[in-house]
Amino acid sequence: MIDYDPFADAIIGGDPHPIYKRMRDDAPAFYLEKYDAWALSRFEDIWNTSLDTVRFTSSKGTLPSQVLTKEQPVIPILNWVDPPDHTMLQKMFLPLLNAAAVKKQAEMMRMAVTEFLDDLSGRDEFDVMDDLAMPLASRLIFDFVGVPPSDQPRMRECVSLLFGHDPSDGAVTEEGLRAYEEMNAYCGELAESRRGWIEQPNDAVSAFFQYEQRIGRRMSKEEASIHLGMLVSGGSETIAKGVTLLIYLLHQFPEQKKQVVADPSLLLDAFQEALRYDNPTQFLCRTVAQDVTLHGQTLKQGQGVLLLYASGNRDEREFDRPDEFDVRRGKRRILSFSGGPHLCLGIHFARLEVRVLMEELLARFPDYELDVGRARKIKTELTKGFAELPMRLARGAA
Repeated sequence: MIDYDPFADAIIGGDPHPIYKRMRDDAPAFYLEKYDAWALSRFEDIWNTSLDTVRFTSSKGTLPSQVLTKEQPVIPILNWVDPPDHTMLQKMFLPLLNAAAVKKQAEMMRMAVTEFLDDLSGRDEFDVMDDLAMPLASRLIFDFVGVPPSDQPRMRECVSLLFGHDPSDGAVTEEGLRAYEEMNAYCGELAESRRGWIEQPNDAVSAFFQYEQRIGRRMSKEEASIHLGMLVSGGSETIAKGVTLLIYLLHQFPEQKKQVVADPSLLLDAFQEALRYDNPTQFLCRTVAQDVTLHGQTLKQGQGVLLLYASGNRDEREFDRPDEFDVRRGKRRILSFSGGPHLCLGIHFARLEVRVLMEELLARFPDYELDVGRARKIKTELTKGFAELPMRLARGAA
């Protein structure tokens, strides 16, 4: 008998992959009676569901707090609408986040990475998440949004509080919820303060104003707050967890790291493989919009659906040797950036940020050391990854 609950201690605090494999083999459409929801664990089912916005909707939310426990309200941001509204909202920031536009930010990113590594190189020890990955990702997304340097320290505090879950149960703390409200309110005020500027910087606030012109109406401060706030939260911790995971896995598999150090062109393949191997986001949700029959089960309108990305990324039906970490696996479709219309809008930004950081880190400190014994992992139903990962730098041969 399969006993799966995304909130169970065995899943949150342990290794869920053995249970995921049993679900893929024996119950690929698994019913969770407690939440009146279905968990999909096979790659192809998750991929197809992500593409199907007619029978599976995001308009009821994509987070477990919206679809399963129904504790969090749904607001009309990009993540929680379906086409055609999603297609229209996507045009707000896409001009700044397409591959060509992001490529222009490489030099700026490299300067920021160099500054961080210069500051950390003189320290005996630092934490990968708290001292490198999170502050770097936060700074880059703040600059992208248009947050002035003088306001960035407080905004970084808000982001840290937002993602600082209660270690006892993984829940967002009251302090974190207040920080989330403050962060969004700040984004709304930031946009309002920029109205009327004759010259606008090339950032997300200016893109918001350009979107207003295209749709022919002035958007409210509340709309500015939720759309800009989405960028701040999505472009900070998510990327930080991904690059920290890659740093960890290359340390755990030194032969793989040697290959990447010798051939930096493998870095993006290594990043993709890290996300496939141990995807930080375990799942996101949809709601059944029309009855669907899948694997002999009827998924009824109104029921929730869990798309178990971490399971699909280890599906033997899609990947050879799925439980092996292999930086030479090559470019394949994966679920780590979602898929279909809801493919992560910041995918090119994330890849460039990770590539630049890892190029600089491995060129200067290929023999970095991690104190895995003192590492502390995040404890939530939705994400896996490190809250703390102590690191020492060691310079490579001249």
